[in-house]
Amino acid sequence: MGLPGFVRIPFLYAEISPEELYSSRIDRARNTVVGGTNRPYQLVPVNTKFTGHLRVMLEDPVSGWNVGKPRLLGDKTLGDKWLEDSTLEAENLIDTYILERLKNIKILGGYRSKGFGAVRIEVSPLP
Repeated sequence: MGLPGFVRIPFLYAEISPEELYSSRIDRARNTVVGGTNRPYQLVPVNTKFTGHLRVMLEDPVSGWNVGKPRLLGDKTLGDKWLEDSTLEAENLIDTYILERLKNIKILGGYRSKGFGAVRIEVSPLP
């Protein structure tokens, strides 16, 4: 909503290799493993730290877009109409709609019911 194309996170890196988790589906009526359902999944140990660079572009000179300003989109969409009355400057918009949203993500990925995927996201400016 007004921010696609402005936020880029190409890769996140960790100094650790993933571990394998094998999972099967259980037939509860027969109390057996269903054939052909044993498959490996990759997981990283608790407290693994990923690092990477988040880049926020303030403008796209090719398309003429500026972060926080409505883009000219097709006739059948309201697109960035919410930005027309916005008094947020680009820096406040980035804090409110990007950084604060990232910091509030608490779970990523699968196996949430098994306790996997808990994360803490920290964003700090580059020196």
